[in-house]
Amino acid sequence: MRILLPLALLFVSLGAAQEKPAAPAFDVTSVKPNPGGRQDVQFDPQPGGRLRIINASLRMVMGWAYGVQDVQLSGGPDWMGTARFDFLAKAEGNPTTAQMRTMLRGLLVHHFKLAFHNETRELPVYALTRLRADRLGPQLVVSADTKCGAPADADAGSRRCEFDVRWAKVHGHGIPIELLVTTLSGFTARPVVDRTGLTVPLDFDLTWTGPDGEGPSLFTAVEEQLGLKLEPTRAPLGIMVIDRAEKPTED
Repeated sequence: MRILLPLALLFVSLGAAQEKPAAPAFDVTSVKPNPGGRQDVQFDPQPGGRLRIINASLRMVMGWAYGVQDVQLSGGPDWMGTARFDFLAKAEGNPTTAQMRTMLRGLLVHHFKLAFHNETRELPVYALTRLRADRLGPQLVVSADTKCGAPADADAGSRRCEFDVRWAKVHGHGIPIELLVTTLSGFTARPVVDRTGLTVPLDFDLTWTGPDGEGPSLFTAVEEQLGLKLEPTRAPLGIMVIDRAEKPTED
């Protein structure tokens, strides 16, 4: 999974009838099934308003578009987590990654007929905290790349943001802590709540026990490599309850 790496509210003036402003949207979109059986997933916002997502499930894409973890998605058909799709989209201008996430919400509503409502539930979680307030781990540093939230080609000399997730390995360059938190949740099968206080882009490499059984556990790796800790606790979390989702017809 690689990334350089909510639906806008419409309003009506009560004083006078006005035309509703259009929510930001991609001009061109395509969603096609990916039957290849590959393991890696790619999220790739590109310069010039292009977004490419490869081999992702609807639940994965919802997580990125709405900024929620998988455990915060409730209900919906089973295929939302198993069927894989390729997404291609193009917008005018040079939108930021955050703007693309907003536009992706509209794409999901259009192509998947997605509908949901929100609830709040208290759930068991892991709190991600710092082991020491004055030091990070050897494989977690403040990134020199601060332009990841800006248009991808705002500075032709800047390095693009990177986010790769593989089996028992996560790599990030110029990535906010929120994306690492979401990824850890997927591997712990429990929501992870950020309590690190880190608000700057980060570079990190995290590796734990692989298919060969070699390496530390995830919890040990988080402590030794990142200087962070996963502590069990409980917390109220917003939940998206899926009311409807339909497989898209191929473009």
